[in-house]
Formats: sequence, structure tokens, C-alpha cells
Amino acid sequence: MNRPSTSLTIAIRRQLVLSGHSTIAAISEATRVSFPTVKKQLEQLIEAGEVCEQGFEDSSGGRPAKRYVYNAHFTHGLTLYVEKTVIRYRVIDCLGTTIDEGTQVILKEDHLGTLDGARSSIEPDAKCECDVHRSRGGRRGRDGHLRAGLSDVRTP
Repeated sequence: MNRPSTSLTIAIRRQLVLSGHSTIAAISEATRVSFPTVKKQLEQLIEAGEVCEQGFEDSSGGRPAKRYVYNAHFTHGLTLYVEKTVIRYRVIDCLGTTIDEGTQVILKEDHLGTLDGARSSIEPDAKCECDVHRSRGGRRGRDGHLRAGLSDVRTP
């Protein structure tokens, strides 16, 4: 399900990333788009795995509203810094939080071979962490070390 991003999709992503979590009513108010339109778009994002439901907001009377969060592990980014003898890499999630980073030694001046051999060790686990509230603080990498989060929020 690879749909092009619309201005509403981008606005919903931005609202969820900047607020950490939100309701349909809050997104509707922030984007100035009708409740049913926001709900329909959120359903599509949930189906794609980009957004997840996360419990309910505290009720101030009436039915509590569902809370939605952006799935930071929906997609990942990889940065590479290639030097003469090593390749340094960093894997980040959608929010810019470092998931894994490290260095691979280049063997026999074979840069592409080293990248190909290292690919499996730097591919992050494709899992959804929507059931856990994300913080912009540190995370544990695959090796168990705490990874510091980036302080700025990357918006799509």
C-alpha cells in the first residue's frame, strides 16, 4: 500500500510527531479538516502500519476519545560515512532517534563487499512499538547500549 502523501497525510504526521499522541478531534482542529475526513485518513494510515491506536484519552464526561500515535519504526534511515579503512553507519527511525550505530572495517579495500557483508548486521528489526509510549529520550540499541535521541523533530 504505497500511496502518495497528501497535504492532509503530512499534516496528520506532523501533528502526531509534534504532540507525541493525539485524538481525531485534536487533529481535526489542528488541521482544520472535518472529523470524518481525518478519521478516514487515519484508518488508511493505521492499515498501512504508519499510525497505531494507543488506548484512550482521559474522559471529561462522555465517551473517551481514542488516542493515536505515530509508529516511529514504520520506516528507517541509514547514514554512511565511508573512509579509507572503515565505514561508519547510523540507523535512525522516522523521528530521527538513533536505533543502531557502529563501524565496519573495510577488508582488502573492498568497500562494496564490506557493505554487502555488513548489511544484515545493520538492518533494524521491523517491529511496531505502538503499544509503548515513545519518548524523545534514549533507546536501547540491539546491542543493549543506550542510544541518545536527537533533540530536534524531523517532520515529513
